[in-house]
Formats: sequence, C-alpha cells, structure tokens
Amino acid sequence: MSRRLQDTSFDRSGYERPDQDWVCGHSGNPCPLGPGPAGQCNTTHACVPYREGDRWACARPAQFEGPCERGPLPDGTCCNPIPRCQPERSLRARRGRTARWVISLTVGLLAFSLAGERSLDFIFPGPVTHHHGTVEEDCTRCHAAAGGGFTHWVTTGLAGTDRASDSERCLDCHDLGPSSTIAHSIDESELAKITDRVSQASRTTSRPFRFALARLGPGTPVRETGGLACAVCHQEHQGAEHDLTKLTNDQCQVCHLEQFDRFAQDHPPLGVYPYGRRTRIIFNHRSHLEDYFPDEEREDLSCVSCHAPDPTGRTMGVNDFTATCGDCHDDDVRSAGKGGIAFINLPALDVRGLRRTGIDPGQWPNVEKPRATSPFVSLLLADDERLSDDDRKAILELGSGPVSVSDLSQFERLAIGRWAWTFKQLLFDLRGNGHAAIEGRLLSSRLTGDARPTKEALGHLTNSLDRETIRVAIDQWFPDLTREIEAFRRVTEGLEHLDEMDTGHWAKLNSELRDLARQRVGRNQRASTGNSGSEERWVRQGGWYRTSRDAAIRYRSHGHADPFVRAWFDLATTYAHTSDPGGDAAGAAQRLFEGLRASNASGSCVLCHSIDPATSESGSPGRSHVVNWKPFTPDPNRKPATEFRHRPHFSLDDASRCDTCHRMREADEDVFEEAYADDADPSGHLLDFEPIGLATCGDCHTRRAAGDDCVTCHNYHLGETQPIHLTATTIDSAVDEGDTE
Repeated sequence: MSRRLQDTSFDRSGYERPDQDWVCGHSGNPCPLGPGPAGQCNTTHACVPYREGDRWACARPAQFEGPCERGPLPDGTCCNPIPRCQPERSLRARRGRTARWVISLTVGLLAFSLAGERSLDFIFPGPVTHHHGTVEEDCTRCHAAAGGGFTHWVTTGLAGTDRASDSERCLDCHDLGPSSTIAHSIDESELAKITDRVSQASRTTSRPFRFALARLGPGTPVRETGGLACAVCHQEHQGAEHDLTKLTNDQCQVCHLEQFDRFAQDHPPLGVYPYGRRTRIIFNHRSHLEDYFPDEEREDLSCVSCHAPDPTGRTMGVNDFTATCGDCHDDDVRSAGKGGIAFINLPALDVRGLRRTGIDPGQWPNVEKPRATSPFVSLLLADDERLSDDDRKAILELGSGPVSVSDLSQFERLAIGRWAWTFKQLLFDLRGNGHAAIEGRLLSSRLTGDARPTKEALGHLTNSLDRETIRVAIDQWFPDLTREIEAFRRVTEGLEHLDEMDTGHWAKLNSELRDLARQRVGRNQRASTGNSGSEERWVRQGGWYRTSRDAAIRYRSHGHADPFVRAWFDLATTYAHTSDPGGDAAGAAQRLFEGLRASNASGSCVLCHSIDPATSESGSPGRSHVVNWKPFTPDPNRKPATEFRHRPHFSLDDASRCDTCHRMREADEDVFEEAYADDADPSGHLLDFEPIGLATCGDCHTRRAAGDDCVTCHNYHLGETQPIHLTATTIDSAVDEGDTE
C-alpha cells in the first residue's frame, strides 16, 4: 500500500497541504514556516521574537517545543539559528509529475503508432468468425464510424452513438424482410397485438429474481423507431469458430413478458403442438391400419414405411405415391373416370326450330347421346368480348338434351344462335392454330386478369393435343366450317357486340348459308368418323381421342399426377368463385372446378388431395381454392416460431418407434369427414394423433442433459428470409480487383 500524502495530525504538520508542492528538507525537525511556492527555503532562525514591554520574548510555537530557555538575544535576534535546507517535493507533487510524464509518453507513442499504414491494428478487438472472414480487413463494411479516420472514430466513441445504426450495414448482405431490425422481424403492429394478447393472459409462472432485478436497470438498447441492434444478440470478434447464432436463455427472456427459469418445469403448455391443422393429404391413419391390414401385417408396419426425413432433417416427409400408395391405388387413378374427360363437345340444338324463327346456326350435327356443354368450352368462350354474359348463361339452360325453341323466348333463341356461332369460331381457331388458339384465350386479360398462367402451365393445359384428333373431329362435325365462318364474319363486320345483330343481319346470314348449302349438294362432306370405342381402347394408358356418339374430343389421364388434370384444376381455382355462378369467367371457372371434382371425371384426385378455401378481393380475379397436391413441405427460406428437427432424435431408442412422441388417438369418423368438408377451415382440427405434451420433451431437455436453450426449438427471425448467393459477376469482379492490386 502507498503511504499517506501527509501526516494528518494538526500538531505535527502545519503547512503540508494538497495545494502545496514543497515540504521542508530537514528530515528530523521541519521548520515552522516551510518552503515557499517556488521551492526556496524561507527559514533562518527557529522563530521571530516579539517585543513584550522593554524585553524580547521567544515566539517558538508549542508544536516546535515552545519557548526556548535562553530566549532572544538583546537585539531581538532568535538565539537558535537554523541552517538552510533544500526543500523536497511532496508525495502528491511527485505523483502528479509522474502522471504527466506517462500521459505525454502515451500520447507520443499513439501519435507515432497512428502515423503508419497499420495505424489501427493496436485497437483491433479480435478475429471475426470465419463466415465474415472476407471483410475482416475492411472495418467500414460493418462500422460506419471507421470510415471517418481516427479523429472521427474517437469522437463517435466518446459520443456514445447507438450501435443500432450499424445494423443497416448487416442488412446489405442479410435480407430479413422489411422489418429486419424489429423484434422477431415481425411488423410493429402485429407485434403489438401479440404483446397485448400475452399481457392479458394469466401468468402461470413467477418471474425469476434475476429478471425482476434486471427490470430495475436501463431498458433494452433499442432505437426510437423500435429497432433492435444486431450486435445486441450477435457479438462478433470472439474468434473464427464463435457461433454467432447461439444465445443464452437469459438473453432471450430479457424482453419477454413471460419469463421462467427451467423449460421442463416452467415453460408454458405446448397446446396442440404440432397439430391443429388437417393434413394436406386426406389420410385416416387409424382406418387404414384397422380396415385394410390384417393383424399379422399390421405388426410389420412402421411409420418409416411411408415417411422419411427431408434433406435438412427438420421434418418427416411423405414418400412418393408409388412407394406409399401405388400398390393399392394405382388402378384407381389410372383413368379419370369412364370415358375420360370431355374437353370439347357439341350440345344438341333444335336446329329446325331455330331456322323457323329466322335464326340459322349453320351446319350442326345430330348428337346421338347429347351431354351438357363441357366446362372447358365455357371457360374458353369467356374470353370473347363480343358475346355477352347473358348469352353465355342461355346455353346453360340447354342441359344434356335438345330443347325445343318453341318453349323459349325470342331473346333466348337469339342468345343460343349467337353462342353457337361463337362456339364455331372457337373450333375454327382451334383447327387452324391448334395450341396457340387455346393459349391466346387463356392469356387474355379479360379471362385471367393479372393471374396469367406460366409458360410451363400453358404446356400442361394443352398437353400434346395432337393436330389429327382436332382436324378429324371438327371436319366430321362441320365439313364446311371455313366458308361458314367467312360468311358470318362478312355479315357481322363492324359490330362491336353480337347482340347488335338485328333481323336484317340474320336474314343476310341465312341467305348466304342457303347458297353454301346448294353448293354442297352432291358432294360428300362428311369425314370418316371411325369407331369411337376403338379410339378409347387405343389410349387406355392415357391420351387424346374423339367420340362420335356424343360428338366430343376427350382426354384420358396417364395416371397419378397427370399434368393436364392438375393444370386445369389450378387454373379453375384462380378465380374468386361466387355462390351464384353466372356466364362470366368466374362462373365458368367454378363450373370447371366442380366438373373436375365429379366422380365420373377426375374426382379421384380430390379423394386424397384436400382443397383449402382461399379468400380474394371482391370484384377482382383471385384464388378461390388451393388444391394441396403435395404433403406439407417446409419452405427453407421461411422461419416459423417453433421447429423440430427429427434427424438428431433418431439415435434415441428405436428410430422406427415414432409412437414414443406421436400417440394415436380415438377419432370419430364423422369428425374426420367434417374436417375435410367443402370450405371447411383447415385449421383447428385434431384428428389422428394426440398433441405432444411438455413432459415428453422435458424428460430429456434439461440443463444437465440434452439442454434447454430457447434457440434449440425457437427461431428468432421469423417470416421470409433470403439466403446469400454469390453471383458469377460478383466473383469475377472480386478476382479482377485482386489482380489489379
């Protein structure tokens, strides 16, 4: 320990004070006056006698042994002369002088060090992680203050600038969405709702003392806008192998309203985790095991027969159809119903009745086995702006058989006539342009709006519809179609809408059609129809064919995951369906959607693939339903609040015994059917398995066993994140810069 600056006894030192730099040089008996401010000795005698009457008296104070025995000399001079000394610096003065020398030397060394090329090496806080190794030599990539030189750096440090300002530089590489610096990357308004909901809930645990004590200190280092600095959780310069994403439980819980000590004892209940939503594939585990597998076979079944971990090890995926369901259901999905799907077919028209009323539809074959108009036709005709929605609705009244026009109003007759010529125009375009005729209508803004099919989807929507099938079918139905369409175009030239056709237009059209009929007399206009039964057998493994009895071009699916069926399902669900579908595009799409679901067509698809309802803005095209073609597959770029990784748990006990955590529950069949009913909410259903309880996880996840860190199960940054990708341009640029240097 250092000695005191001075003796604090008042009768031993009469002059040594903190503001005095010098003390007497006599080691034994210091003189009463002491040295002067400049360090000179001021003393010659022990005292300065004073006159008392006619005598001189000694003035030596008591602390310096008091008056002497001899007293002053007769001339008033002190009888005790004191030799002069060399005053010494006080301990405080010596320490101050040493401190000033050290400061001067330090400043000099700093000035010398900062003058070189590596002037800031001495303040380097340590190596960065290997992930950030490419920017280690460039402090300005992460620290805004480093770009202003030493003076600016020191000023910023002394000013205590908020660390959150440097977070913007982190976001140059790490895209965490529009709310990157907000807690959990959640929009502030949504985060406020969650906080309010949690604050109103009853608190099930008591806050640990350390958290209660921490709340008495300063708040979390956030900006005025609510942003949290990246460096609060991610501490760099801890070494190349440091894990930037590893956080402690205390770090996570410091901001949370619900704070607890141990996971196994205090964590809030898990609720219905990980269920609460019906599966995307309609599959009743219990009924399949009990109804379709004998007891001896059931013992050999395990979950891994159908499920396998995805490449990330996060979730258990469902194996493909062939491996899981194909042995039993391959024949069920081989064909889309008896006779396939009618893509284009002719409705039966009362041609004679129409002509008697002055409305001539031209050539129209007699359909032996009439059916309702294909919904594909209705959707393709929804593109034609010249045909009104009322005209499209009129054809729906025809049903599957011929309707006598004598029972219809004149408007309905005219509507049927206009629709018939629009339909012929579609066939004319299809015969001449093939796939392009279909694609052009599907890409029409009137039909699809902003929800336009992709190039890949367009290929599946036509799916190799061959020219010969189209040409032979249309030539059989309408041998003189080209000349009829030319006549119709001449008559309706200049009309913006077909409902502008008056009796004069129809009369002129009838006249031209009669001329064409006279020219056809004696000529064989009908093409060979072939045997429709043999056509269907020819494509028993899937493909296009035509049938004569119902005058249709049909498609038989190739089996499971047929691209044609799937593409039209997806297109039909693009529109906002209404409860009262009309003749517009949305109504036509809804009829197509319902037609594809029918049991005699491709209904086998929706026996297994669930359909989720979707909302859309009123008055604009929007997805009405979503067909879940695949089981749940996590998006690698989307972070949920909670995730479980299956692969690390496979080493526990028997990896095939998934029922350690997933226990089958008794489920009512009616409840299962209600969960997958039309327009049922996909959420809120607990079907095949019991929820996983807290105790199931808590048995292993303790601090001394598997660990109970928050980040073991919970992600901090939620929502959509984008990985960092180096482009070829970036790499080439970096190489060029290196060559230049």
